[in-house]
Amino acid sequence: MDGGHLRKLIPHLYYIGQRNLNYNQFVFYRWMLLSIGQGIIIYTICLFAFQNHCILEPTGESTDHWEFGMVVFTSLILVVTNKLLITSKNFEPALVTITLATVGFYFLYLGVTDSLHTWVMQHFTFKRLFTSLNFYSIMLLPTMICFYMDFLFETRPLIFFSDP
Repeated sequence: MDGGHLRKLIPHLYYIGQRNLNYNQFVFYRWMLLSIGQGIIIYTICLFAFQNHCILEPTGESTDHWEFGMVVFTSLILVVTNKLLITSKNFEPALVTITLATVGFYFLYLGVTDSLHTWVMQHFTFKRLFTSLNFYSIMLLPTMICFYMDFLFETRPLIFFSDP
């Protein structure tokens, strides 16, 4: 069964896909431009934040490159998760649970790999980052900017072009 009989019985189920209303070239290029812009925003904010060695050990040691990569990737994980939630438009309990589990598993993975001496060259980076207020401000600023951009792109047609 290829679904042909369903298309004949209930044609409005396939209307959006047949007319390419959700996924077409315009949507693809809009998402690509948005993702490139968001990547530049995340990278630039993190780059400027780490240019003055903002997270230091009490001894004065710094692991900037390792921490920079972790902050950028953590911001990307949060931005992609927000993007998936915004575009799904259905906040069902299973979706929210899976999303929270994904983010939780990522932080659990960071904690476990950081505690293994043989895997991570810069030991206790996780502890050093997550006890620093700078980490949260650096990570949340680009995440919130990108969330706002995604929210505007997804709700713009509803706000500006809806019938009264």
